[in-house]
Amino acid sequence: MERRRYFDFSDDYVQPTMEVFATLPGNPGSFDYHDLTAKKIGFINGFSSNKQCVADLYGDSIVGADIPAENVVQCAGVSGCIQALESNEIDAWFILSSVVRGRTDVEIVSEELAPCTPGGNSLMARKDSRVLEWFQPALETLMSSSEYGDLQ
Repeated sequence: MERRRYFDFSDDYVQPTMEVFATLPGNPGSFDYHDLTAKKIGFINGFSSNKQCVADLYGDSIVGADIPAENVVQCAGVSGCIQALESNEIDAWFILSSVVRGRTDVEIVSEELAPCTPGGNSLMARKDSRVLEWFQPALETLMSSSEYGDLQ
């Protein structure tokens, strides 16, 4: 991975989460995630649940997985993607299942798909930074505590 040339990473502090497609409740546009041809898809800025992930991981199983730029809508956070669904700017939203599971303002309309990240979430720091010298031991202490399971 190219980033490893310039950055160091802590151990994972959250395990990978499956990905899903979501729409408004009731799937009003009858969105079918098996065919993304001509569909506008929302993605939250900065998330690993992105256009490249869809193309790389699902290109063999989802028609139209290489979504053209004009069909990609970058949302500013969860509320931005929900607003884009409500205004019909997007047909569906591609997101971590943990973000939408249990919400009543959206509906998951796909099976859970493989995660976009090969590992879980971790802290990334420049190689010349000393932040991981204190972060990693602190993380290990936190993860070994009984309270850590409650945080996840």
